[in-house]
Amino acid sequence: MREQLNAPDLIEADIRKYNQERRELAARANSMRSALEGKRDRVTGELQRTIDLVIRGVIAEEYAKQRIAELKTQLSLIEGQFGGLDEPPSTVALHSATLQRYVEAVDDLSKAWLTTQLPLTTVAR
Repeated sequence: MREQLNAPDLIEADIRKYNQERRELAARANSMRSALEGKRDRVTGELQRTIDLVIRGVIAEEYAKQRIAELKTQLSLIEGQFGGLDEPPSTVALHSATLQRYVEAVDDLSKAWLTTQLPLTTVAR
């Protein structure tokens, strides 16, 4: 059991997989954030153009009020989606002392299991 839990190549593979998953999460979060920023910029631009058209007297105020309200609602929804996004996750590197503590914990668990001869699930609790 100790050899399986302490296998450096398995620990390294797990760390690599963990870091790869974190990078994928970060890429997805960045992609979603960029898409929302683009959408927000388009709606903000349309809102400003609509206001400018009213100021110049190009469109009727009644139509503009309705359209401005719609655009403000869209902006509120987009801002709400920003609030739901987590900060992009960072890749975490494990400190060598952490790995050493893991190896020591596995050794302690193995010794406890060997001295008590209890089923491993009992010792691990």
